[in-house]
This record gives sequence, structure tokens and C-alpha cells, in this order.
Amino acid sequence: MLLPLLLDVLLLLLLVGAVARGAAAGFLFTLGSVIGAAIGAILAFLLIPFITTWIAEPTWRATAVFLAIVLFVVGGLSLGERIGHVWRRGVARRARPLDRVGGAIAGGVVSLLVMSLVGSTVTALGIPVVSTTTASSTVLRTIERFTPDPVASALGQVRSLVVSEGIPRIADALGDVVPPPPPVIDAQNPELRRAGQSVGRISGSAFACGQVQSGSAFVIAEDRLLTNAHVVAGVDEPTIEFPGVGGLAGRVVYFDGQQDIAIVAVDELPVATLALGDTIAVGDVGAVQGYPWGGPFVSGGAEVVQVGTISSPGIDGEGAFPRDTYTLAAEVNPGNSGGPVLALDGTVVGMIFAKAQNRDGIGYAHTMAELDPVIAAAPGLSASVSTGSCSR
Repeated sequence: MLLPLLLDVLLLLLLVGAVARGAAAGFLFTLGSVIGAAIGAILAFLLIPFITTWIAEPTWRATAVFLAIVLFVVGGLSLGERIGHVWRRGVARRARPLDRVGGAIAGGVVSLLVMSLVGSTVTALGIPVVSTTTASSTVLRTIERFTPDPVASALGQVRSLVVSEGIPRIADALGDVVPPPPPVIDAQNPELRRAGQSVGRISGSAFACGQVQSGSAFVIAEDRLLTNAHVVAGVDEPTIEFPGVGGLAGRVVYFDGQQDIAIVAVDELPVATLALGDTIAVGDVGAVQGYPWGGPFVSGGAEVVQVGTISSPGIDGEGAFPRDTYTLAAEVNPGNSGGPVLALDGTVVGMIFAKAQNRDGIGYAHTMAELDPVIAAAPGLSASVSTGSCSR
């Protein structure tokens, strides 16, 4: 816990410094500097996957990521200050008090947004020690908790420029069937809210492809999570985050690229196991839970439109393998991969693995016929296995 504590102290000092500097410099000067710093942070953030590809040794990789962030943020800040100084010359002296208040607010808000964006990206990199430290930071988790959902979703979509949250697309399996719109469910359903505590965001760096990958996962046995194979393909050490729980390091102990199923082990996982249900029928309503776009947790309604076997390629896009599948009327987006399909009583009845290629509001999920044998074997799986090759 020492490293997250040290990081929290550093972040608080940076926040206080940003507010104080903003108050002293005024709004327009601060606006220029924070725009420059934000641009520098985004440039660093876009370069991070390439840095992790170029540098193979984990310790030097973490150092290079840190130096890149510092270099680009400081460089952007310096350039922005020059621009802000020019802008501030036009502020009348009598307006300076308001200018200082605006500067303090601007400095604080923008520094929080940059911390959130950079921190979540470093977490998603899956760098040993570093990623679990940022994921366990109380300051970063508090920022995430109080960030409004629209802002968090927007940050998630910005992060998706770097973090691959791709979800497979399946050509229309409905034929002429007209699906209903996704159902609206009770957001306060206590069983679904309780189940959501056992649904995590999983991420890691596939160094061979120079990309960061993110999706969802859920607890199906003691110290065991279920997710999609394409979420952890090429990832050595995924990082998992649960509501109210810091970053946890995992290892992949089961990987089936043909059926797109993986099991991740997390030692001493402090999260409850979800109850398992049976495959549900056409017309039944449930919920899809996960972290679309790698952003905030979302629990949305889902209605079963079809249940049956479809042929789907493996995660490498090759072959055609039969899968017992739900076709769901549900909002499914990148980042939902590996999230559970739940009955309204909170029991697991499936797992999302794809969305429709040409229709919005249609997702595809494994039924329990596909998942039950894998889940039954999960407690006995402990050795790390190869996660194959990532794909762009």
C-alpha cells in the first residue's frame, strides 16, 4: 500500500499547485497553460503504446512511460504559458480578482481531468507494479467516482484512441426478424446492483501489437474471473478493477480462442462470486453489465430475441465454430466484451462476446450451455497459459 499512498500524496500536491498557480496567474494565463499541458498529455498518451512495444524490459518500459508523460506535459505547459501570457495582457486591471478565481477553478478542473485520463491509461497498460499502483490510488478512484457519467464516457471514448476495446462484429443472424428495442429495467434493482459489485474492468498491454486492450470480466468462482479470450489475447498480466477495490494483478489460466472464452486467476480476490443460473428463453428480459468504452460501469436492459447455434469465427477471424448463442436486444459497445448477461434476480445466464455488424441495439452472448463446462473446471485451473497472439 506504500506506492499508492506515495502516488496519492504526489497527486494532491500537483492539484494544490495547479489551483494555486491558476489563482496567481489568472484565468486566461491558466487557460493557455492547461490547454498546452492537456495537449502534451494527450500526445504522450497517444505515444504510450508505441513506447511499450519498443521497450521489452518491464522496468525500463515503466520508466520510459513516466518520462514521456513528464516531458510532453511540461513541454506543452511551457508553450501554453507563452500563449496565456499574451492573452492576459488584454484583461482590465479591475477584472483581475474574477480572473484569479477563474484561474484557480480552471487549474483545478483541468488538472483533475488530465490525472483521470493519464491515470486510467497507465492502469490499462498492465505494467507490473505501476498499473496496480495507479488502479489502487485513492485520489484517482475518487476522481473517477465523482466524475459525471457523460464526462466519464467522453473520456473513455478519448482513451479508446489508444486502448483497444474492440468487440467482434457478427453479420446479421436475425434474417427478416425485426428485433424489439432494448428494454428499460429498474436501475435500482437490488439483485442487479449487488451483482454489479462482482463485475470488473479488465485491461492489459498486448506488447507484440503495440496496443492496450480493455473489456469486462466477472467472478464465477473463488479467485476466478470469466471474460472473452479476445480481451486478453497477447496480454501477459491483465489488471482488474472492481467497484471500491484497487487494481489487482491477474494471470490467464484458461484460453480458448475458438470459442472466445478465457479464465483469469486473481489471488485472494476480495469480491463475491456471482450465482449461476440456467439458459433463459426467447422473450425473457435480463441485464447486460460491463464497462463500455472502458468508461463507467453500465447496467442496461436486454431481451432474448433468439437462442440457438450460430457459426462464428475464432478471435483471429479464421474458421467457423458453432456456438450456442443468445441474440439480444441490448446496447452492446466496445468494452462490454466479457461482461455478464444476468437474469433479473442477479444470476449469470450468459456472457457477451459480439455485437451485430449492421444493426444497432443487437448483441450476441454465450449461453450457459457454452459456459457451464468451463466454469465447472475453473477452480482447478492455476497454471498460467499462453494467450496466443493479439490482433489489430
